[in-house]
Amino acid sequence: MQNERTGRAIAVVSGKGGVGKSTLACSLGMQLARQSKKILLIDADEGLSCIDIMLGVSENVVFNLSDVLNDRCDISAAICPSKSGVDFIAAPAVFGELDGDGLAELIEKLKKEYEYIFIDSTAGIGRGFRAAVGCAEEIIVVVSPDAVCIRDASRVGDLIDQMGEKKYQMVINRFDRRYLKRRDIRLIDSIIDDTGIQLLGIIPFDDKIMKKGHPLMKGKAARACGRIVKRICGMNIALKKISRI
Repeated sequence: MQNERTGRAIAVVSGKGGVGKSTLACSLGMQLARQSKKILLIDADEGLSCIDIMLGVSENVVFNLSDVLNDRCDISAAICPSKSGVDFIAAPAVFGELDGDGLAELIEKLKKEYEYIFIDSTAGIGRGFRAAVGCAEEIIVVVSPDAVCIRDASRVGDLIDQMGEKKYQMVINRFDRRYLKRRDIRLIDSIIDDTGIQLLGIIPFDDKIMKKGHPLMKGKAARACGRIVKRICGMNIALKKISRI
């Protein structure tokens, strides 16, 4: 008898807001969906949901994660398909409604249906962070190359270590080599040393994403996300030199 399929739950977290965490979670899901993978993206950012806008499904959202966890609707009623191929569950509309234990139970059920489940956590190290990390086997820590964010990421790594055996890696987002001479911009090696977190990938700054307000499937940032997706899938893809990012 064949074993039941078990998907992978990956939390996307950051020590501070504004680093592009939600955009990255959305981009990775969309890249995998293009490979015919079955993807679910759960927005666990209580009160600050934005992924519905990025996926273009705002008008289709009726129920959210809180409704599922409090038995106000079935799971199927809260899952919202998108044109990108990524299925989506919206975040609770207000703070304080995210139940970590309930989320963990829900994700275990959903692993039988989805190959990859991305959980977009709240920024920072509060209850939303702990709920997302607690129900994921793998964590992506999103960092921007500035001193404050790097220090926060180091603290995030320490907290993940305290939460048990977790695989966590770092994505450096919005990296712009033109600004490396600025004092507050760190080189890649120093970011790895300061955080103590293994590097999964580097995404260059792309002003087109900033203007559009949602992930793009073309351009240098999209290509970088594509390389990260290949690494997530187990392929041995070398990191690019800074001069070529």
